[in-house]
Amino acid sequence: MDKATFENSMSFTGQENVSLLPTIDQLVAYLKELQSVTPVRHLSPMHTVVNAPDMYIITRLMSGRYSVKPNISMQSFLYRGESQEFGLAIPKEFRRNNTDDILLANIRFNDFHTMLESHPLYRMLKNGIKLSEHEIIRIENPYGMASCYGLDTLNFSLTSSLDAAAFYAVSSYNAEENKFTMAKPVDDKPETRVGAIYVFFMAMPFPTILGLSSVGFIPFPHMENQKTFVFQMRKGITFQQHQFQKKFYFRHDKEKDKVFFEKFHHGEDLTKDDEILQKARKIMTTQEVSNAAFNKNLQDNPHDNATVNKRRLENMGIQITDIDYSFNLQELTSYRQRMSQGYWQQFCNQLIFAELRTKDAKELFMDLPNNPDYSDCFK
Repeated sequence: MDKATFENSMSFTGQENVSLLPTIDQLVAYLKELQSVTPVRHLSPMHTVVNAPDMYIITRLMSGRYSVKPNISMQSFLYRGESQEFGLAIPKEFRRNNTDDILLANIRFNDFHTMLESHPLYRMLKNGIKLSEHEIIRIENPYGMASCYGLDTLNFSLTSSLDAAAFYAVSSYNAEENKFTMAKPVDDKPETRVGAIYVFFMAMPFPTILGLSSVGFIPFPHMENQKTFVFQMRKGITFQQHQFQKKFYFRHDKEKDKVFFEKFHHGEDLTKDDEILQKARKIMTTQEVSNAAFNKNLQDNPHDNATVNKRRLENMGIQITDIDYSFNLQELTSYRQRMSQGYWQQFCNQLIFAELRTKDAKELFMDLPNNPDYSDCFK
């Protein structure tokens, strides 16, 4: 990409000639080149550097818990792709700017969280895997998982995969059908003729970048290829205001877009079906929330009034009932089949254990289905 095209990509305001913008393949090639010459500044001395971009590193967080983090030890950027000009870059929960919607989103998250904790694998990871007397691996990120599964949250999603960001940048998503289609520019709607990729430069040690965290790879199929990071934002703040981000525009071109659209099998690799996704869809579409989730929201917001909140939900057509989104044995059939076919071992083979103190950590992880302390979680 020549200098003029590059400058057009960064300075585009919507008034300029779209034909002066790069195509998606030109932009991706430029960003890969830019990534290769940009120094890595987000690592601390104890972090592992491994030239294996498709692997995941089990990393200890400042909270004492762990994350199965996409290996970003040799890259400085995170990305986000958007298929048209959406204006303000803000989390889904803020887009409607309606306090009733936020109330419903918070209660639905409580139902989602309770559902997660009824899953044996999630429960095992939350309670912890004891590798030694001095090392217990606890992995838990329910709010980040809620973002990955489509719930409205305060998280603004990013990815460490430039190819995934490019896919999102040329695609439109239908949440009800869980299906992607190629973005279709409309001549009389200029905002649809361009897409964009946000680049977030991790210019400081990762733990010191306020609001940024890794969702990680919790071993469920839906999360396999997303490589999600999230930026938690306050109301009234847009992602464009952050000093570490830059937005690059490109023009849609059917043939060029198609190449990236097909990289993830039309999005199927990024939205794989699993039992968590099926439950999440139900939570998002059913016009019911549970009493337990409603009451948990009152506990978290002690200044709220139960009668007022109930009326607000009823005005949206939402009923508070005894509905229970927890898993029963039959609903875990696909999970048990997956584990019996070696899914856990496949997951472990994608992990880097170098930051753990226990020398035989990988072998202990691989053998968990046979360990009597954990075997029930796989059945």
